[in-house]
Amino acid sequence: MFLDTNYLSLGEFSSEYYTNSKMGTAFSMILESILNFGFLAPLILPLLILNILKHLLKRNIYYKDFFSVYFVFLMLKLVRTEFTVILKLYVLPFVLFVLLINYLKKNQYTSR
Repeated sequence: MFLDTNYLSLGEFSSEYYTNSKMGTAFSMILESILNFGFLAPLILPLLILNILKHLLKRNIYYKDFFSVYFVFLMLKLVRTEFTVILKLYVLPFVLFVLLINYLKKNQYTSR
């Protein structure tokens, strides 16, 4: 995810294979989960996502609305995007942003 940037994503590979790169085809995380974990994965994946969301919303009361909006956006992207793309483009910047906000918030309280 961080080192090799010249690889084809699953969506790019399927577009190249099936349409000779003339049109894009989506390769979703749901399909990726079926490939990796079998047909029970679409049943397990939503439960895992709901548990993560429930845990995050219980921990951070201050950012509850912010997390909710972000996770709705993430769930919409989850349908058409593979996992590594979601990690690189959406989750990693969001985690860095939350860490930066927490750092600035902590420094604001210690500087008083």
